[in-house]
Parts: sequence; structure tokens; C-alpha cells
Amino acid sequence: MGIDASLKTGDRRLLALVDAAAGRARAAAGAHLVCRSGCSPCCFGPFAITRLDAWRLQDGLRRLDETEPERAAAVHRRAAAAVTRQTPAFGAGPAGIFATEAEEKRFYETFASDPCPALDPDSGACTVYPWRPVACRTHGPPMRIGGDDRPPCPLCFKEASPEEVEAARQTIEAGDVEDPLIDQAERETGRRGMTTVAFAIAAAPADRDEGQAPRDDRSV
Repeated sequence: MGIDASLKTGDRRLLALVDAAAGRARAAAGAHLVCRSGCSPCCFGPFAITRLDAWRLQDGLRRLDETEPERAAAVHRRAAAAVTRQTPAFGAGPAGIFATEAEEKRFYETFASDPCPALDPDSGACTVYPWRPVACRTHGPPMRIGGDDRPPCPLCFKEASPEEVEAARQTIEAGDVEDPLIDQAERETGRRGMTTVAFAIAAAPADRDEGQAPRDDRSV
């Protein structure tokens, strides 16, 4: 079984676990959850994703390029522009992009208003929704992931009591599935550590007038 087939099989299993838990959380949240297509405040500002997420985005964009090449090209253009804009803010730390945690914090704060390259500026919807990162799939309702309690989206549960928030919280324990897949994606792609959506997309090959985007050779 090749790298793509092997990762796809494992990734489908992972996403089934994640999406099932997120679905239970949405059902438990009921009217407290206001997330919907076109509601995009959470789609602004870079955030860290795994190399498995990056691989999934790149695989999805290859498929999108076959079915909707204009939409795929627009995503690539936005990612390339974001990478060009954000690269000068990177540090030169030997372990990755950032030399210090303070430098990393400044990076995220500086570009907090930057839209995700996958966000369609006209519809406010995600262009790569079927291949979105795990963080996107679990955002909205309160979740417990790997023992860490994640708060709900600030737009949700505004009138809920702490007890109602906790009653809606669902747990995802998928590390035994996800961690080996992340390791496999890192080995096979030769890129390690976390990255961002913009850098993951910019690293994916695409035929477009602007030429190739910068390679994602660093970690976030």
C-alpha cells in the first residue's frame, strides 16, 4: 500500500472518530451553538496544524484542482500572498521558525486579522471543508481533547450556565490513531513539526500564472 493510500485509510478512521464526537457535541449543544456556513470569525488569524492536516489539505486541493480548478487556483493565490506577507515575521530559531515563545506569540497577534486562504471571500464558506484540519472540525462546542478542556466558540453558549457548557462537552481520545499518522506524514513528506494552513497550501504544487509558491521548509 502506497503512502497516499495508507494515509488515506488511517485518516478516514481518524476523521470518523473526530467527526462523530463533534457531532455528539453539536447535538448536545442544541440552540447554544450558532456556528453555521458563512459564519467565519474563527477563520481569521493563523493557527498551528499538524503535518497530517497539511497532507490532507494538499491532497484535497489536488482533487479540487481536478474538479474546480478556478477555485483551487484562488486558494493557492491567497496562500502564496499570505506566505509572502508573513515570512518576514519568522525568526531564525534552530528548532523551527520561532526562536522564542514570545516571538511565536507576536506572530499570531500580528496576523490575527489575516483571513484563512481557504476562506471564500464571497460566500464566507470554507473552500476545502471536506479536508479541513482537526482543529476546525472540533471548534464551536466545548470539547475535551487529549485531557485538555477546550472552551466553546465565544459566539456560542452566551446565555448558558457553566453547568450547561459542561453537560454539552464531549471527549475525543484519538491520540493512539492520530499520533502514528502524524509520524507517518512527517516521515514520508520529510517535513516535521507544526505548520499553518497558509504554509501547507503554499507548499502544494499548483499550475498558476504566478508560478510556484514558496516551499514549506520550516515549522511553526
